[in-house]
Amino acid sequence: STLLRRALPDDSRSLLTEKRLVDAVSPRQPRDRTAEEKAKELELAGARVCPDWANDFDRILFSEAEIAHRVKEMAMEISHDFKGKDPLFVGILKGGFIFVADFMRQLQIPHQVDFMALSSYGSGSKTSGNIQLKKDLSMDPVNRHIVILEDCCDSGVTLDWLADYLRTKSCASVSLCVLFDKQAHRLKQAKVDYVGFQCPDEFIVGYGLDYSESYRCLPFLAVLKPSVYQK
Repeated sequence: STLLRRALPDDSRSLLTEKRLVDAVSPRQPRDRTAEEKAKELELAGARVCPDWANDFDRILFSEAEIAHRVKEMAMEISHDFKGKDPLFVGILKGGFIFVADFMRQLQIPHQVDFMALSSYGSGSKTSGNIQLKKDLSMDPVNRHIVILEDCCDSGVTLDWLADYLRTKSCASVSLCVLFDKQAHRLKQAKVDYVGFQCPDEFIVGYGLDYSESYRCLPFLAVLKPSVYQK
């Protein structure tokens, strides 16, 4: 509170601020849910999506409220780190568009935003390993502090390639911000500077993540039933 901050010595206030910032950037883990809570979340989720998808989810991994809170925390931390640097945020299409839109509205610093489109996936669930640059930046990145915004880091192949690519453009710096981090099948150890959530080794969809171009619009992150993607 304001009264608490005023009562603390300068060095104690600094320590309190640092702790708050550390807490803000510590990746969140899925919280334990009772069977009753899981069933209730699935019921509520099913009522919010199209009927054809209502029974496709095993469970909700992160709720809409949990995601919104985490995105705000990440925007706060990045606003602190890039104050006075006029960063250029680069959203990765298609999956990152929801994250980018919500994140931008929480920023507290001047900034610009651009988009790139890359692909290393086919129509299924496995990476092809071959990067295709479908849309490059429309803004000049020279001497800019670039922050890449991506929905999910899985194999790391795309983000590793993209970070290396942008570093050839004479940027002042290149940072990676990922909302969902899946490390079980990491092929490239891309240096991710900001992580929202740590995710288990399961097939996740929603909040920009898809399976064969479906489920991107879900406001939550769900675990897809194997029966859906093993057809």
